[in-house]
Amino acid sequence: MSKIEVEQKFTILKVDGIENQLHDFGAKFVSEMIFTDVYWDRHDCILTLKDHWLRQRQGKWELKCPSVGNDTNKTACTLYTEHTVEETILQIVSPILETQTGKFTIVLDKTDFGFQIGEIEIVVDSNEHVPEALDKISDLANRLGLESKTRIPGKVDAYLQRHRPDHYRKLIQLQVLSENPKK
Repeated sequence: MSKIEVEQKFTILKVDGIENQLHDFGAKFVSEMIFTDVYWDRHDCILTLKDHWLRQRQGKWELKCPSVGNDTNKTACTLYTEHTVEETILQIVSPILETQTGKFTIVLDKTDFGFQIGEIEIVVDSNEHVPEALDKISDLANRLGLESKTRIPGKVDAYLQRHRPDHYRKLIQLQVLSENPKK
């Protein structure tokens, strides 16, 4: 079964401040996860140039590809359908992904190459629930004092820009990624 990830990234200057605000809103720290993602593509980068991201996370296969309505160059949010190859992945993550009660996943990412980003996610079962998810993300972001009028590059964008600049430039040229997102 696939799910749609509705995600908006925010620049986080002080992680402690956001963590304190989340606590004040009644959020509870659940866990800290450290994992390794290995992204795969052919030598000609055909998958990523078509905005398909194949990875192994801790050795398990996952694929993220654009959902209907995903226009990363015109909106601050991204919409990706996440596909998993192994059925056990859904069993492990399903408690996190349940959205009928409107649960958020809030991620404060820090990479081993010095990039830091915050994400607010809600996973929904269909495109008809995307507008509601966007409203809930926007509402929580406003309550946290976060603003994101443009798409903020994620950790993969930052990695490619820093470590695979030729690949990154091709993604920009094909408008899979946007170097200077539109407001």
